[in-house]
Amino acid sequence: MSRGARTFADKRARVLDRNARALSGVVEDWLLRVARRESRLAGARVMARGPREALRKSAWDDDVLELSSLISRYGLRQLSDAGKAAASGVDGKWLVAPEIKDEYLAALEHKVVLIVEETRAQVNDSLRSLLREALKEKPRPSTGEIARRIARQWHGPAEGRESLFSFERAALIARTELVQAENAGIAEAYTQTGVEAVEWLANTDGKSGDRHHEEMNGETITVDAMRGSDRSEWFLTPLGNRMPYPGWSGAPVKEIANCRCMIVPARVAT
Repeated sequence: MSRGARTFADKRARVLDRNARALSGVVEDWLLRVARRESRLAGARVMARGPREALRKSAWDDDVLELSSLISRYGLRQLSDAGKAAASGVDGKWLVAPEIKDEYLAALEHKVVLIVEETRAQVNDSLRSLLREALKEKPRPSTGEIARRIARQWHGPAEGRESLFSFERAALIARTELVQAENAGIAEAYTQTGVEAVEWLANTDGKSGDRHHEEMNGETITVDAMRGSDRSEWFLTPLGNRMPYPGWSGAPVKEIANCRCMIVPARVAT
């Protein structure tokens, strides 16, 4: 890797860290709003209709729209800034093409739907567990006490809050989404500015877990392969998955969650 590529990677890592911290706070605020709302609604249902009516059966469509809007604000900016920075490093000019923006937003909406569905499922699982335990108690807690337990379960002191609504989950969501935007922007910039090949740049500190992305450090493929439809020419990860670049939205969650990898131009042998 050239010195210029290393400098670019270090700078982009700092930018990504800063923006991920900002987005983490935004996502945590969203999670806590959901927690307060769900505890309030579940408690109201318990008080009005009894413990067995606490579960929420309605769709969370508004939550999908809100979270998509919050993340896309940061993600589109990350995609654009990363692409401009990558293009300037190879003396090129670059703007976000409409199809790239649409592709990013479609992938983001799909992932946000999964995040919201997971949140809804865990809210209901948590409620079922709390109600099941309460209804087993002798003497049985009052309806008011059950409502108070629901309120305490999802918000309050940070150390007592369930991981479902924690800052750690918000940080995981934020970094995962911004890494995808970062590398999508860089990949498109390299495509438009004539870079011939890309190199997978991974941290080698052993913190990538079971996916062992440190083993990917220095692997290269051509840009034509990266942008092509033949997946056999893409990067092959230690988990056995094919990816055109790190953070690719089509990869399994275990490959992209909290990933810190990126791509840089690779030297082409002559």
